[in-house]
Amino acid sequence: MIVALLLTCLFLALLYHYIIHLGRNVRLIDRIPGPMALPILGNLQAWNASPEKMWYYLRSFMSTYPILKYWIFGIPNICICTPDHMEKILNSTKHIVKGFNYKLLKPWLGEGLLTSKGMKWQKRRKILTPAFHFSILKQFVEILIEEGNRAAESLKNTEESVIDDLLHFTSHHTLNAISETSMGISLQDALFRPWLYNETLFNLTSMGRAHNKYLNILHSFTRKIIAERKLYHEQTEWRYLKHFENDTGMDDEEVIGIKKKRMAMLDILIAESRNHGLSDSDIREEVDTFVFEVKKVRGSSNCSNI
Repeated sequence: MIVALLLTCLFLALLYHYIIHLGRNVRLIDRIPGPMALPILGNLQAWNASPEKMWYYLRSFMSTYPILKYWIFGIPNICICTPDHMEKILNSTKHIVKGFNYKLLKPWLGEGLLTSKGMKWQKRRKILTPAFHFSILKQFVEILIEEGNRAAESLKNTEESVIDDLLHFTSHHTLNAISETSMGISLQDALFRPWLYNETLFNLTSMGRAHNKYLNILHSFTRKIIAERKLYHEQTEWRYLKHFENDTGMDDEEVIGIKKKRMAMLDILIAESRNHGLSDSDIREEVDTFVFEVKKVRGSSNCSNI
């Protein structure tokens, strides 16, 4: 009985494998060079390793191919290895749908700018673009200098002669800067295990339970920040947001009782919520997305610079 069941499962898996490879898109993908893949499992053997070994594995092929493919459980993945190819993809406003592995971020980020698509992506991008104008970013230099000084002071006062986890250190101070500049408030294991991509299986694991626990903490933090900022605007009768529409010729110092007139991303989203009906959930998606992206990128780049 067990043997018959195993043979049936094997037959169905092989049938699934060959049906996938009969599709037009897959036939086109198969023209892209890449390492030899096993039936069903694909190149899973390369993923069953540490991130460092995976990096060297991919790098060995990137030195040979300008673009390559690999398979994981019948799902094709394409690696872009040259700046020219990457430029064409990143400049496209049409092909903006993210890969399947971005689904891992949806419980945290929802459908923010990183994970949304179509008209929703275009609308959110239009809303958020003013928050990153060069003239606005100049106003946050003081915050970045202050946080840089705190990071330097923290290094001086550490009792350890060597910091083993530099990424944790830089990410901590990066998050402090994000909190004040983007929100106006001072303050990856699953990726490498494809069999956990299934949400039901993932939630049954200890990693899934911890993930849900920490996710509630993250969302609570963001909701608290949004509520505090909204309360501030209510107490000031929304005067601060009115300066976004007409701020020419105004003194950059002491605007309705704050030290600097900082046009934070969160303020722009709150203003849009009054004009175009963005919900608190919509605002949280964009704030969570921004915190995730900047913390990851800036934390890693600062770590490399140090």
